[in-house]
Amino acid sequence: SDLEQGLFLEGGEAGAEEGSFRLLAEKDTVELAMEKIFYLGMMIAAGLLFGLQSPINAQLSRSVGVLEGSFLSFLGGTLVLGLAMLVFGKGHVGGVFGVPAWQLVGGLLGATVVFNTILCVPHIGVLPTLMAMILGNLIMGCIIDHFGWFGIPVTLFTWRRFLGVLLVLLGLLIAFRSEERRVGKEC
Repeated sequence: SDLEQGLFLEGGEAGAEEGSFRLLAEKDTVELAMEKIFYLGMMIAAGLLFGLQSPINAQLSRSVGVLEGSFLSFLGGTLVLGLAMLVFGKGHVGGVFGVPAWQLVGGLLGATVVFNTILCVPHIGVLPTLMAMILGNLIMGCIIDHFGWFGIPVTLFTWRRFLGVLLVLLGLLIAFRSEERRVGKEC
């Protein structure tokens, strides 16, 4: 049958009356899968950025104080949103100074994480979004620990850490695959 060959009809009774049936081929299924992979990739990238945010914010708080560092971190994210409002809306943004510029990146990374989450959840669901972000976090955490970036004590990347990250990746693949099957049965 057409269904077994990967072909589906879109529309309904109203669609039949209006003549708006559309044949969906395997190509559409592949495009949908690629779109989901794109959004998963965005969340893994967001997780990598989130992994950078914590040690950068820690360094910032060492320079200016915990409350001050938290404020400046979120102020960086506020600036990104302010610039977006300036370009796409009706906003205006001021500058922040007094600490090395790289220490303000934590808030900028946070804004990207929030944006990616808001963008991806409707497309791939909450669990795959968060698991992908956590996977990115773990990968970045391993890199930061291994090289001792941002003044963090060096913790070498071992087979145990590799196995931990691999298990999260496998969990993501299992959870994402089970969501695809559930959604496929509803259609």
